[in-house]
Amino acid sequence: MNFNYRIYLFIILTIHFVVSLVFAQNYLNNEISYSYYFGLKQGDYGWIGPAFILGYENDFIRSVGSAFRLPGYIIFQSFFMKLFESPVLVLKIVQIALSSLLIPIAFIISKNISNSNQIGLISSLLIALWFPLHAYALDLTGVTFSIFIYSLFVWSLFTLSKNVLNKNKFLFLIGIFLGLLALTKSNHILIFFSLYIALYYFNKNILIALKDCLKSGFVAVIIILPWTFFISSHNNTFIFTSVVGPQALVSYSGIKMQPPDSLMGKVIEKYDLYSDEKYKKFRSVYRLKPNPCIDKILEYLLDDRNPYSDPKFSIADPECYDWKDYSKLIEKSSEDVMEVYYSHVDEKTFGIAVYGFSKIAHAFGFSLRGFSDYISLLFFISSFTSSLYLWRYNLYRGFVVFYWGTLASFSINAFLLMGYVRYRVIFFDFTATILIGLLISSLILKKSLDNKT
Repeated sequence: MNFNYRIYLFIILTIHFVVSLVFAQNYLNNEISYSYYFGLKQGDYGWIGPAFILGYENDFIRSVGSAFRLPGYIIFQSFFMKLFESPVLVLKIVQIALSSLLIPIAFIISKNISNSNQIGLISSLLIALWFPLHAYALDLTGVTFSIFIYSLFVWSLFTLSKNVLNKNKFLFLIGIFLGLLALTKSNHILIFFSLYIALYYFNKNILIALKDCLKSGFVAVIIILPWTFFISSHNNTFIFTSVVGPQALVSYSGIKMQPPDSLMGKVIEKYDLYSDEKYKKFRSVYRLKPNPCIDKILEYLLDDRNPYSDPKFSIADPECYDWKDYSKLIEKSSEDVMEVYYSHVDEKTFGIAVYGFSKIAHAFGFSLRGFSDYISLLFFISSFTSSLYLWRYNLYRGFVVFYWGTLASFSINAFLLMGYVRYRVIFFDFTATILIGLLISSLILKKSLDNKT
């Protein structure tokens, strides 16, 4: 790396980190319940409560034994608990730092692809400027953590494309990062689709690509299996990652209402997808293993107090965690929930298919409800147009193919499960921003060269 570019990159990184801290100063506290940028709300406490238990008690069962949340992000959060008086404050600052580190990672990826420091710098600058990648740094649901691990996955993939002699080493790294992503949220396993598409382009052979993908997949499974064994043995029934899967399918199949001004809400109304009867049945048959320990933690955290600063606080009471065998409840709940899902799909097959596409479109701004939707739509159009231009002029085709695979991975996720922006940001935005950077820098450098000649 040219020394001058190191200085420029350091300046961009430093400014980004400092500016992020300044903008976040009103939210840099130990609170877990608040609204921040553009009305974004921190309202999902399924990770921070278990992290307190794991950090202070080293009790994996009381922390994540209910099999509701995966342990990846919880373990990450737990590292900050005993070390700091205000662990949530420190966690937010660390996540801002992880968000800023996307900048040098993007530089390295772009430089590997283009062999140009200038192109790497332009791409990293765009990463710094694309706000949605950094908006969730204050959020306690693992979005920033996931984006950071995802960026390392992209780095390892495109370092592999330049280091065929160390192929197995980077396939191993890819597997580690994908395993960590799957242990953060199980739907991240869909990223394997974009991996296979990229490996197929690199190898120009279906079977070799499949073999390489299986190598990485084997490593990912090795990363996941200890969790699978623990959570299955503790609950006396097989659970690969989480008990949430059936619930997620039903929740995002149009069976419950969505904002009426969104594309999803309009499709639900047009095809009469919402069913009060089925939704009530779904809520009645969906049962989870209770974890009162977390409820005791949240009573304090929602009042902005650390429970472990109270000498009277304890989760050691027998009633804090119900040790009954819940295998039958888990199995019956999954069966009953899926029965609701299949019934809903059978009756509303076409409408649910349309609804799936509406979730994809909604994530990319096609609901056209306001500024954020227009920006999201412009971003999608810009990235997709960039991919067509770069392909047309035979530029960075490997990354273009990976972009298309990434678009497909997220679209599958949105069609089956969720089409919310924060999932799009994890699956798509980092790759799309680098792609736009590759196009802009190519146009700038070509114009610069033309001026010199």
